[in-house]
Amino acid sequence: MINVARVPDDIRILATKKENKDAKVRFVLNEKQLKTVTANQNIQNVVLPLSLAKQEAVLSFLAECKCNIYLTLPAVCREAMWDSISKNIGLVNGKVNIKGYYVNQFDSLSYMKKNGISGEICGDIHLYCMNAYAATEISSYTDSYTLSVELNAEEMKHMPMALAEIMIYGRYPLMNTANCVFLTHGKCQKKNGEAFTLIKDRKGSMLPIIGNCTESICYNTVYNSVPTSLHRNASVISSLEPHALQIRFVDENPKQINEVLSLFDASFAKNHCPSESFAYTNGHYKRRVE
Repeated sequence: MINVARVPDDIRILATKKENKDAKVRFVLNEKQLKTVTANQNIQNVVLPLSLAKQEAVLSFLAECKCNIYLTLPAVCREAMWDSISKNIGLVNGKVNIKGYYVNQFDSLSYMKKNGISGEICGDIHLYCMNAYAATEISSYTDSYTLSVELNAEEMKHMPMALAEIMIYGRYPLMNTANCVFLTHGKCQKKNGEAFTLIKDRKGSMLPIIGNCTESICYNTVYNSVPTSLHRNASVISSLEPHALQIRFVDENPKQINEVLSLFDASFAKNHCPSESFAYTNGHYKRRVE
């Protein structure tokens, strides 16, 4: 049950910033993205799926990585999956110093707490945080939480920011579905562990689909056709003093990743915003949910 008590006036000072100087958190989905992101000497925080981290080649790479490593748990966690998830967490933790975990569900949060998984517990984008009451409740169980992508600029100003993370770049995950697109078309990808394709919506836009395919789980995530990018709103977002800023990569190649990283380094660190070469949207930043 959500606690609807008044949000404390001093909630902004209840927690400190991340220990490192770099307040940006970069999310990646594959090995090539991971290596591209970590090649940048200024990168201190990187987040990757548990399913990717357990791969032998990636484990070896992470063991030598100088960044703070965070893992994301699946957006969909069913009861039958936890034995496999626990095994993989143990496998990765045995070889890599994991800073923390991003969780998408309350049952995932409960599992991590009950089983004493060490490290920071961060609320991911699916752990819905639309108002200050939800933020207060979620932050009582986590080290940070992700603001709902449906909040606009004015609504963000009324959120407690001490533990808040804001997605400043990335494709919105529109939905998760257990109805597998790949299986429906007779192209099951369980042996590959992951899959990627595009579908066309009624307006002709192409939406990326990532297949999360393992022995114990199968679901697809459908993403927006273009990324949300708030690089032209850097000064306002910085003035909110959030806990961290998220940059999320889905299908970007190394060239696109480096452009995005340079763009946000310039806009947030140097107060200079060069022109971008990619199509993007401001999402809900300038409009309310209708």
